[in-house]
Amino acid sequence: MLEDSLLLLAVSASLSLAVSLAVAYYTSRRVTGRYLRLLGLAGEYVASRLARRRHYKRRKRYVVFEVAGDRVSADAVDSALRSQIRKLLGVRGLSEMGYKLVYFSEEKRRGIIRVYSDYKLHLIGVLGLVRRVDGTKIAIYPVATTGSLKKAGQYVGK
Repeated sequence: MLEDSLLLLAVSASLSLAVSLAVAYYTSRRVTGRYLRLLGLAGEYVASRLARRRHYKRRKRYVVFEVAGDRVSADAVDSALRSQIRKLLGVRGLSEMGYKLVYFSEEKRRGIIRVYSDYKLHLIGVLGLVRRVDGTKIAIYPVATTGSLKKAGQYVGK
């Protein structure tokens, strides 16, 4: 009888300790979806996140680049970049990055690409991987990255 009561006391003490440690841990951390799911409040959390996301506007960046090598056309550069992006990121990655060749000067061999800021580094990596355009050896170097088309035009000399 005494042993059963001691066992019951030990189990209840360890259970209360575990619950208090869990409460202390969850209150000390930021409340996120995983913890709210445990508490059964995930639906409200997801709804609030979606309501906030609706007002989010993706920022664009303009990457100015220069082509070293023989003279190439704007269409050839555009198709080479698109195919390289498609190889690395896939069709979905290409569409999500918002890629667009805004301007390319064949005389100055400089151009401007618009891309969403989340994918700016991906694009800069792709620029270094393009080595041939229509059988012509070239190298593409990033010159600058800006948030406005006007400033990018200044880098190109537009």
